[in-house]
Amino acid sequence: MRKLVITLGLGALMTGCAGAPKIEVSSSGAGPAKAATFRFAAAAGEAPVGPLIQPQIETRLVALGYRRAEADARYVIETAATARPLTVGAYVKSPDAWLDKPRLRGPKKAGLCQVSVRFIDARSGAEAYRVSVLQQRTKAGCAVQDPQLADAALSEIPLPVSPPKPGRSGG
Repeated sequence: MRKLVITLGLGALMTGCAGAPKIEVSSSGAGPAKAATFRFAAAAGEAPVGPLIQPQIETRLVALGYRRAEADARYVIETAATARPLTVGAYVKSPDAWLDKPRLRGPKKAGLCQVSVRFIDARSGAEAYRVSVLQQRTKAGCAVQDPQLADAALSEIPLPVSPPKPGRSGG
């Protein structure tokens, strides 16, 4: 798995560690073939899911040399967008553990926004590539249609492998 952390804006320079929102990007898989065709996933007779983020995803894919083709596409693209306030945690029953504990301190309107893009080989049904973008927001609402999230997810395919970071001191 590859992971990349991007700090947005100049806020971090002006306010120290607490300033600018960070976007964490992780990916897995070797990546789809370059300049291949794609279509967005949809059930028979339905519009593709994720209309808020798909225009940004399509713009990035076209900029990277991919081409949309509904008939005989090489890859089926699945998109997902989720949002939750930081006061709501993420818990799994098996193994009985918190993935992300609720945060009772900090801005009441803060939240997490996540956008995921998955490339599925249309012929074999195998996953060729998956990328996920996670951003913590300090204000209410997630702008999953924000082009910054699609740009971060699809800046390169596949994402470069980041070297491990040395231990971090507090902020």
